[in-house]
Amino acid sequence: MCGIGINDADYAITVQVGGKRYFCPLYAAWRSMLRRCYTEDYHNRHPTYADCAVCEDWHVFSVFRAWAVSQDWQDKQLDKDILCPGNKVYSAETCVFVTNSVNNLLSGHAKWSGDEPVGVYHHRDTPRRKPYSTSCFVFGKPTIKRYFATSQEASKVYSKTKGDEVTRVAMQQTDIRVRAGLLLHAKLYYRGEVI
Repeated sequence: MCGIGINDADYAITVQVGGKRYFCPLYAAWRSMLRRCYTEDYHNRHPTYADCAVCEDWHVFSVFRAWAVSQDWQDKQLDKDILCPGNKVYSAETCVFVTNSVNNLLSGHAKWSGDEPVGVYHHRDTPRRKPYSTSCFVFGKPTIKRYFATSQEASKVYSKTKGDEVTRVAMQQTDIRVRAGLLLHAKLYYRGEVI
C-alpha cells in the first residue's frame, strides 16, 4: 500500500453486497492514513500532509489493527494531532479515534485568506470602513459574521470565540486524553498561537 504499507490481514478486507464493495473499517482507516502521508496526489490537494509520516510499526496493517481494536474506534475517525498539537507522525502514542464533529472542530486551522491570520478574511473587492471579517462555528453552527477595521481585531475575536468553543466541546468528552488535548488546543487559541 502506497509503496510502504504491508497488508498482512488474515481475513477478507472487502465484501461485495448488492454489487457494492465495502472495506473493513479498520483497513479503510489504515489505508487512508497511508494515503494522506505517502501519496503525491493527496499532497497536491492537501499540502499540510506533505511532511506527515506513519511510525514504522504501523506500516504493517496487523500492528495498526491490534492497536485500533483496543481503542474506542467504532463510528469514529483517526486523528494524529488532537493529543499533540502540530504533530506530524501517526503512532500509538499520538493518535486517538474521535467523532466526526470533534475531528472537524480543529480542521479550520488552515489559512483561508492569503496573508491574513487564521479565521480572518479581508474583503479587498468591497470598499468599506471595516474590511475584515471573521466567523466561527459555535454549537455546530456558524456565528454571525462580524466586521472589523483591522485584521488584528478580527483575529482576536476569532481566537477567543474558537477557544471558548473548543473548551466547551472538551468538557463534554469522556476520554480524558481527548479532553486534555482539546484543552491544550483551546489554550493555543486564547494565546493566538493557532497551529
